[in-house]
Amino acid sequence: MKDIDQAEKDWKDFIDTVVGLIDKNGKANVVIEASASNVPTKTFGTNENLSSKRMEDARTRLIEAIKERGKNPDLILLEAVNSLVQGPAYRGDFINTEKYGKFQYVKLKTR
Repeated sequence: MKDIDQAEKDWKDFIDTVVGLIDKNGKANVVIEASASNVPTKTFGTNENLSSKRMEDARTRLIEAIKERGKNPDLILLEAVNSLVQGPAYRGDFINTEKYGKFQYVKLKTR
């Protein structure tokens, strides 16, 4: 499973936004949505476990990044934490990454 690239510009911009909300409002409302496709996984047992792991890893990385910026992670309010399994039924065509890949993600957004 890929980790969040904490050096990536989009991640840094997101953390800047969260820190800005904490500075402005005293809190930041964040939504985390994690998804796994219907391609079977042996590593995580079930796709539900994989999706939950992605969500938990994203939450952990968010807290770490906020702490590194000197902010209290208790000021992050998780409004919604969604762990999904979605996409087309698996047809044994695991090399068709375009078909299934768009359902394998983690999204974080502020409100």
